[in-house]
Amino acid sequence: MIVQQLYGRTLGHEQILGMFEDLTVTTSLPSSIVRQESFVLPLFAELATRLLHLALALLKYPHAPEKKHSRFIEFEAEHMKAVQRIKSWAERLNCMPSSRATVVNPVPLPSQEIPVSVNKYFHGRQKNVQFIHDQLRSSIECPAVVCVHGLPGMGKTQLAAQYCKLFGAEYFACIWITADSHAKVGSGLSNYAVKMKLEGTSMEAEPRRNAQSLVSWLQTTDKPWLVIFDNVDEVRHLEDFWPAGGSGHIVITSRSPYVSDFQGAVSYELPSLSQNESTELFYKICGEARKKQHSRKMEEVLAEWKGVPLALYHIGSYISRTHLDLSRFMMLYQQSAAKIHQAKYCTDGYPHSIATAFSIGELEGDMKAVLRALCYFDPDGIPNELLQSNFDHVQPLIQVSNEFDLYDALAGLCRAGLISQTDDHVTVHRLVQAVAFSDMSREVQITTFDQALTLLNGRFPRQIEGKPMWEDWDRCKRYLPHVMFICRRSHELFNEGRKDPELASLLSACTWYMVERGLFSDAEPLIMTAQLACPDTEEALLTLSAVLFNLAGVRFECNRIKESLELCKRVLEIRERLLDPIDPLLGNTLFSIGIVYMEAGYFQESLQSNLRAVKIHEACQKCGKHDGSPTALSYLDLGLCYWKMGELGLASTYVEKGLALFEKTSGKLSQKYGQGLSYLALVREGQKRLSDAKEASQASLEICEAITPHEFKTGLGMHKMATILQKEGNLTQALDYIQRALPILESNFESTPMVARSMFRMSEILADMGRGDEAVEKRAEAVRLRSTITAFSYDSGITSEAFDTLVPSFLC
Repeated sequence: MIVQQLYGRTLGHEQILGMFEDLTVTTSLPSSIVRQESFVLPLFAELATRLLHLALALLKYPHAPEKKHSRFIEFEAEHMKAVQRIKSWAERLNCMPSSRATVVNPVPLPSQEIPVSVNKYFHGRQKNVQFIHDQLRSSIECPAVVCVHGLPGMGKTQLAAQYCKLFGAEYFACIWITADSHAKVGSGLSNYAVKMKLEGTSMEAEPRRNAQSLVSWLQTTDKPWLVIFDNVDEVRHLEDFWPAGGSGHIVITSRSPYVSDFQGAVSYELPSLSQNESTELFYKICGEARKKQHSRKMEEVLAEWKGVPLALYHIGSYISRTHLDLSRFMMLYQQSAAKIHQAKYCTDGYPHSIATAFSIGELEGDMKAVLRALCYFDPDGIPNELLQSNFDHVQPLIQVSNEFDLYDALAGLCRAGLISQTDDHVTVHRLVQAVAFSDMSREVQITTFDQALTLLNGRFPRQIEGKPMWEDWDRCKRYLPHVMFICRRSHELFNEGRKDPELASLLSACTWYMVERGLFSDAEPLIMTAQLACPDTEEALLTLSAVLFNLAGVRFECNRIKESLELCKRVLEIRERLLDPIDPLLGNTLFSIGIVYMEAGYFQESLQSNLRAVKIHEACQKCGKHDGSPTALSYLDLGLCYWKMGELGLASTYVEKGLALFEKTSGKLSQKYGQGLSYLALVREGQKRLSDAKEASQASLEICEAITPHEFKTGLGMHKMATILQKEGNLTQALDYIQRALPILESNFESTPMVARSMFRMSEILADMGRGDEAVEKRAEAVRLRSTITAFSYDSGITSEAFDTLVPSFLC
C-alpha cells in the first residue's frame, strides 16, 4: 500500500517517510531464513523487495517530518545500513525455491530482434539518444524510466529503435511492446515470456498469466533488461503490467506529455531537428543534386515543416519519385498542399501520411473548433488571455460553449501532441497549423478567419482619449506577431484584397504603436494593407483617417515632410468634419500637423495649429476627458514651435510647463518625459546654456536607452551627445557616442539620411583628433550615402549644417 502511495504520488514524501518509519518499528524481519511453505516465501521476498524501494526513496528524499516519535530519532543515521540489510535479506530469499514462475537458463533477447528497424535515412539525434542513455544510467529509480513525448511524426519510435541499436548490447533482454491498447501490451508481454521460455509459460497458456510471469521475472532478476513501451496513449494500458521493481530500464514513447507523470518517469520532449539537420536530411532523401536548386522559398517551406522527420521523409520521397525540380514542386505545394499532406509516399512500413499521423481529420467538436482558431495566430506563443477573451462576447466567436470546455479542448489537443501549453500561452507546431488549415474548406477558412480577427482586434490596446500608448507597449509587443500573422493569412485567403473594416481597425491601432516605437520598416506594409482594407463608406472614414495619420508619421520621421503634410491635411479635414470640437483626437491631430507645418517652414500655420491644440486639450483635461498627458504634449509642441521661431523665452516656458505636467501624469521615467527633455536641450542650446543642454540631453538619452535601446531616437540622442562633447573638446567620449549611434541608426527603416549625417559627424570628430586619413574616408562615405537619397531634396554642401538638414530639425 505504501509503495502504491509513493509511486502514485497521492501523498507527499513527508507523509511517505512517516509511514515508512512506522513500518520499520512495527515489522520484525526474521534474523535468519528458515524454510517456509512455498506460498509464504514469495510474500517475504515481495516484502523485502518493496522495503528496499522505500529505503531507496528515503535516501533520495532524506528530510523526514519535523515532528518525529522519540523512537525514530536515531533512525536516519541507519539509512544506509538498513538499505544494505534489506537488500541482502531479499537476495537470500530470492535464491530459495518457490512456486513463483522461475527461469532455467532464460533465453536472451538481443536488440537485433526487436520488430522495428531504424530507417536508412535516420539522421542526427545523437545527442537525444545519449540523453536517454545518461538518464537511465544515472537514475536511482527501480526500474529507471524515461518517457519520450512529442508531436506525431517527430521520430519518437525511431529514436527508441536507435537506442536499442546503439546500446542493446548492454542488456540481456530487449523487449519491444506496442502499447496503444491494453490488449496489445498483454499479448506482447505474453509472447516475449514464451520466447524466453519462462517456466510455466507456453503458447497454450492464458496470455495474462504468461505476461505476469514475465513481469515477475523483470522484478526479481539481476540481469539487465530493457523494455520499450511504444506509442502509449493512456497509462492505464500499462498499470496491470508494470514491474514494481527490478534492475532494468524502461523507455516510453507517447505523443502525450501527460504520460510522463507515470511512475516517476523522466520527461523528455523530443525537439525538432535543427534547420541544418532538416536541410541535410531533405536533400539526402530527395537527392543531393537538387541542392543546387535550393532557394529562399524552399528555405521558408523547410521552416514551415520545422524539423519534423515525417514531413521530410514524405515530401522528399514524393519529389524523388516524381522527378520534380524544386521550383516545380514549390508551385505544386502552393496549389495542392492538402493533397500532398494526405498522400503516403514512404516505403518504410510507417502506416501514416502527414495528415493521418496528426489525426486532425478525426478531431470533433470543441477540439476541432479550437485548433482551427489557432491556425490564425502566430504559433510560437498564443496568449491564454487572447483565447479567454472569446467569452467576453455575447456570442462566443470560437464555437466553444464556456471556459471549462475551452480548457478541456486544449488539454485534449495537448494529449494528442498537437499543441503544448504553459500557464501563459499555447504553442502550435507550424506543420500542424498548415495541415489543419488545409483540412478546412474555403468557407470554413474564411469564417474562422473573421472570428479570429474579431478576437484579436478586441484585445489589441488602443490609444485612449489622445493619451500615448507607451504604458501598453508590452502588451502591444506581445500581440504584434499575431497581427503580422493574421495579415499573412489575409493575403493567402484574399489575393485580390478585401474591404474589411475589422482588419483596417486592427491595423490602425497596431501601426500607431509601431510609429510610436519607431518600427517604420514593419509599419509601412501594414499601413498599405490597412488602406486597401478600408471600405469606401462614410462610417469607415475615421478608421481611414487613423491609417493615413500613421502613414504621415512614418513619412515625417523619415524627413519626407511634403508627403507628410499632404496626408495630415487630409486627416484634419476628415476629423474636423466628423469629430466633436473638443475631442482629444482632434487636439492630437492639430499639434501633430503643427510640427509638420513647422518643419515645412510655415511658422504661422504651425503656431495657429498648436494654439488650437492647447485650447482643446486644456478643455478636455478640465472636463475629465483625459488625465493631462495630451495637454503636456501640446505644451511641448507649442514650445518647439516658439523655439523654431526664435522666441526662446516662450519656448522655455511651454517646454517647462509640459515637463511639469508630464511629471504628474506619466512620471519622470516615461518616454514622453524623455522627449520633453530633448526639446529642453534644444532650447537651452539656443540660449547658449550648453551645460544645461548637455544635462537635459544626457537625461533624455538615459530614458531612451532604458525604454527603446535599439530604436532610432536613441541613436539620435547619442549623436546629440557626441555633438555637445565635441564642442566641449571631449573628443574621445564624443567618438565613443557616435560609434555607438551608427549601428542603431543603420538597423532602422530608411536609415540612409540619419547614417550619412552621423558618418559626417564622425569625420568631423576624427579631424579634430588629428586622424586625417580616417576623417577623409568617413567624409567620403557620408557624401556617397547622401547621394543615394531620392525621397526628398537636400542641401548638397559639405558642412555639418547641410548634413543636419537630412533629419527633422527638432531631432537635431
